[in-house]
Amino acid sequence: MNWPNILPLTIGLVICLIALLRVERQWVWAVVVLNGFVGYLIWQWVKFNGQWAEVWTSVGLAVGIVMVWWLVRGRKLPPPISTIKVWGQDAAPKPKPAEMQAELNQLRDEKAKLEAELQKLKSKQNGHGDSE
Repeated sequence: MNWPNILPLTIGLVICLIALLRVERQWVWAVVVLNGFVGYLIWQWVKFNGQWAEVWTSVGLAVGIVMVWWLVRGRKLPPPISTIKVWGQDAAPKPKPAEMQAELNQLRDEKAKLEAELQKLKSKQNGHGDSE
């Protein structure tokens, strides 16, 4: 057996199997397609080199490693969920009616002051604009 071939094959298969176990349900199809592609590449490599013993040893080691990982750590992990948030999707907090009423009263007061100031400026302009 050729251990320099077995080691990378085992690592690659472990990654493929853990990815299959830890992917979100909506993306399982993508991992299955990717694993199918990896399987095809391995099959082509075996067809070219004829090293079936290395492949079966790698598969056995990978399944064993993943089973031990699953029993020790994998089962305890929370289920995979998407945590990606896009800016602007967060719901704004709903304002309370009392806060809205207070802000409305404040805006009304400001509007009244501004209208009074505008009336003053108009009366000044009408009174002094004719003499200049």
